[in-house]
Amino acid sequence: MATPERNLDAYRTLGDILTALRVALRTELEKEFGPQWFAAALPAGILNRLVERKEKEKAVNAFDDSYYSLLEYADFEDLKEICLAHPTTVPFLKAFGGNRQICLTRFMELQGLHEKLAGLRTINKAELSFLQHLVRRLHQTVDLSAYPEPDRSMWAERPDGGNDRPRATSDAPAPAAEPASAPAPAPQAPVAPVAIGVRRPEAPSPVPEPTPPAPAPPHLAQTPAAPSAPGRLSVLEQALQNGEDKTILAALLTEVRQLSEHITDSQGPTTPPVWDRVSESPWYARRYAALGMRPLSDFYNLYLALRERLNDGAGNQELESFLQAHAYQQVMMAVGVFFQQNKAL
Repeated sequence: MATPERNLDAYRTLGDILTALRVALRTELEKEFGPQWFAAALPAGILNRLVERKEKEKAVNAFDDSYYSLLEYADFEDLKEICLAHPTTVPFLKAFGGNRQICLTRFMELQGLHEKLAGLRTINKAELSFLQHLVRRLHQTVDLSAYPEPDRSMWAERPDGGNDRPRATSDAPAPAAEPASAPAPAPQAPVAPVAIGVRRPEAPSPVPEPTPPAPAPPHLAQTPAAPSAPGRLSVLEQALQNGEDKTILAALLTEVRQLSEHITDSQGPTTPPVWDRVSESPWYARRYAALGMRPLSDFYNLYLALRERLNDGAGNQELESFLQAHAYQQVMMAVGVFFQQNKAL
């Protein structure tokens, strides 16, 4: 698929996800909080932000008198804050992993792709595959036919039932008087996706050539996978022998994405096969420092530690606390930076 078509496909898929989340969230909030759900359910900061976006659009666009709901001005960052403020109200969080820390990471990944598309930057195959997988999980987890888009003319988003905008206040709002002419707001520069709460990891210490760095503490060490029969080397093993960085990193990226989908459930492997083979190879010892592989090692250490806790019968609350204590969001964002720097994305 060529780059323009891939971006269009990503735009459609991301649009499907965003639209589904907006409609489902509005339906559930209105069901729980009534016609003035926006005043009762939205945090004040988000309500202010959404109203401001709506007023900006109306000020600069005099050719469209269509009415749009406040949530149609919400991006993934806004939806994340609203969903996590009402976790029992939104059933679709299960599609994002169910766990709070994993949901936060998913929303940040979606926001990063949202900004990338808005900035007309190229979407790669791995990012498109991630979106397609996520939309499939969303359809498997939630019956979206239960959330048809309501008739806009029946939306009771204003306390007086008129076509004025709600004021950003938790008290019963009154329609705001609109200025005769509103100046167009100054455009804002797009935000780079990886800059969302990410601290670039420090460079790892150089690794002595003869001794490979340990990928995990001793109590997490795994038994190396048995090598393939002579003459039947896998693509990965051949790449490790030939020092093909791109092929090796592509295999690691695929595995990281798969593991992150099952990081707190029983479907993930006890021993990640790609990492198990790579981390025991001479290539890993040679290229660890040059490629800056510390973030990748941190991710796998965290994954293996979680598998131990799952095997010990840890509950969801314990796993969530563990992820939060070990800065799961920062680890995942650092992994993304690692793959971008090494041109694996």
